[in-house]
Amino acid sequence: MFLATSVASIPIAAAQDWNGVFLTHVPAEAVSSGGAESTSATAAGAGSAVVIPPVFRKTTHGIADFTRLDPRMGSPDSFAEFVAETKEAGRPILLTLDLNRAAAGWDSSWVRADMPGYEPCGREPATLCVDGSPDFRTDVGKPVSLPSFLVQEWGPELAEKHQSELDAFFARTKYPRTPRYHVVKWLADWVRAYGFDGFYATGINHVDVGMWEALKQEASFAKADWAAEADGRSTGFWLAGDTTPDAERAAVLRELGFDALAESTQITDLDIVELDSVYAHLSGLREENPAHGIITPVASSLVDVSTVFLPGTLELTASAGLNATAPDANELVRTALEFRARHPAVGAGVHRSMAEEPYTFERAYRKGGLTDVVIVVFGASGRTRINVSSAFPDDSIVRDAVTGRTAFVSFGYVSFTPDDSGLLLLELADI
Repeated sequence: MFLATSVASIPIAAAQDWNGVFLTHVPAEAVSSGGAESTSATAAGAGSAVVIPPVFRKTTHGIADFTRLDPRMGSPDSFAEFVAETKEAGRPILLTLDLNRAAAGWDSSWVRADMPGYEPCGREPATLCVDGSPDFRTDVGKPVSLPSFLVQEWGPELAEKHQSELDAFFARTKYPRTPRYHVVKWLADWVRAYGFDGFYATGINHVDVGMWEALKQEASFAKADWAAEADGRSTGFWLAGDTTPDAERAAVLRELGFDALAESTQITDLDIVELDSVYAHLSGLREENPAHGIITPVASSLVDVSTVFLPGTLELTASAGLNATAPDANELVRTALEFRARHPAVGAGVHRSMAEEPYTFERAYRKGGLTDVVIVVFGASGRTRINVSSAFPDDSIVRDAVTGRTAFVSFGYVSFTPDDSGLLLLELADI
């Protein structure tokens, strides 16, 4: 799940507003090779947050140990190097969570399974056994002890350390010693150790909703602890989730701490009329409730300029690639990605359609004292005169990020001649 191109790393313009960025999934083999630079050929760096696979030790069936790094992610040293270099490059890191599958060995107090001696798998989403794997019982309220197989694998010294840390956690939080809160503690430990900026939870319909509020709270505490040790600054903690088809459940999940959920409709190739409708719809969802983020999966096999300008947080999917119908297509998409990275208005701003021919729209972002406005034109040809009075004052200098040319605003208008792409990306020249 990555964009097959190399883009120079550009720090995110407004890290506090995740709708200004996009999510780039990095495979385990890229993580295990060590260091952010090793992923430059597969992770689009401009304005992106890196999403890494689950790091917990697992088998083919599911999670075997929440406390130890899976060997497929590399050694502890190479993994720490990857995290440190990625964060130094200005890219937040999200850890993927898939909490629906347990490996063999967990006893019946921890998981449900269609096996003798276990509570059978249920029919409701939260109690289903996905793909036949045992399901963690995050919905039960009965206290549990550490699984015997883990205690044996850890050995006496490590088992004593883990038990002592759990005792301190439960004494502080007053949570019951149920499977849910053991898992919450172990997940927060990864944030405290590495400073992850968020979780991207998959299969959220198959996890009891009661788990998420405690996880968001404890992960936020852990991120603050990490920041206090690292640089004294914390940008907060972001909890995102994949698609849920139930609007009522989505509302509950947001109340319990989810900052963003994926849209159920994936984006495919669109004509201009359809494109403006999608832009307006996604921007409207943001306006209705600015505190709730939107993740838009890009389902097309091609990532072109039009998808770069989708409002919200973009998620580049496994089939995503660059539109190579033109020789300079890769360079054009890079330019658009870099423009998006510089401007929170692109992903987080209010969308306003300005003209149908050539298709012209404005994005305006105003939050916390920051104002950012851009104008984008698709399909321009020859010398094109554009009314920019709503975005840029008279006598200001406007730059087209595609060609690098500049123009003065006079009586609310500028004129530009685009290159063969017909794309104009207008910004104040002093940016």
